[in-house]
Amino acid sequence: MRFLTLTIMLLFFTMFTLTLVYADEQDFQTNSSGKTLLVSSGSGQTEPMKEVCWLYENQTGTKIDLNILGSISQIYEMSTNHTGDVYVSGGTAEYANASKQGLVNPSPALIAYRIPVILVQKGNPKNITTLEDFADPGINVVLADPSKSATARASNLIFSNLGILDDVNKNVQMRPGTVEELIDAMKNGMDATIIARELITTKDLDIIDIPIDKNKVMVIAAGRTTYTKDPDTAQDFVNFLNSSASKEIFEKDGFPPYPDCGYIK
Repeated sequence: MRFLTLTIMLLFFTMFTLTLVYADEQDFQTNSSGKTLLVSSGSGQTEPMKEVCWLYENQTGTKIDLNILGSISQIYEMSTNHTGDVYVSGGTAEYANASKQGLVNPSPALIAYRIPVILVQKGNPKNITTLEDFADPGINVVLADPSKSATARASNLIFSNLGILDDVNKNVQMRPGTVEELIDAMKNGMDATIIARELITTKDLDIIDIPIDKNKVMVIAAGRTTYTKDPDTAQDFVNFLNSSASKEIFEKDGFPPYPDCGYIK
């Protein structure tokens, strides 16, 4: 009996020791580099960015601090604070703006598409079928705030190219600052909006595609900042974003991977 007790105690001690060793090895493997990157990303691509950052952390050991904010708001934050290692914009226009200010590498990686669509009430009671219908009298329009949203800026360009921006603006009732507020406005009775397809999370509203020749398809762009203290690791993360593994995640979450000739005018 005494021998059996000693044997059990020895086995327990051995298992406990192995558990501690394994835990130490796991900690080392999941953060072996000891490095940390601050990645500033537009809010439109939040879900795939979370997954990509998690995958990169587990493959390299580099910790990713993901800062989510509107693409345009990110530029203001970067220019004010000069913090961050990588910028991931919701569109190339926003990235070009950051590059013009000397904040980022002028040659970004192009990751995936964001496709603006028309969103209307279920059953489309106002019979809104074209972009031109946004300018019709009596149409209650909600559009995102162009000072914060890449999609809102794309919407302005779409309407401007059609020569109806002023008439559409007369119908705009709200300029919400977040996607959630935009969707809520539609659920509360607004007639129409323009939103990136991948951001639609409800089946209570109807989607109308915009013809490619009239649309302003956005491309997610990523690059290292000009003031990062670790440009090699920052560029490595950008390269990972541009990899097939990353683009598969974006595609799974509704973002067609770049390049695709179907979205080129």
